Amino acid sequence: MTDLPTIAYRTEAGEQRRIRYERDADDPSEVHRVIEERAAGGAWRVVGSEPLVELVVDGEHRMPRGVLR
Repeated sequence: MTDLPTIAYRTEAGEQRRIRYERDADDPSEVHRVIEERAAGGAWRVVGSEPLVELVVDGEHRMPRGVLR
């Protein structure tokens, strides 16, 4: 399996955020989008997440629930 992307950005208000896509360790067919922001002290903290039904990376469709093990 290929690594899933992480997108880092800065909001207009100057907040640092990133979006990570990660597979569930117990079920690699499950992919979640995790949104984090930089907290005081430099650590990242999760501000939201959601399961995905479909993921497109570099124009390639990757169906999280259709992964063969």
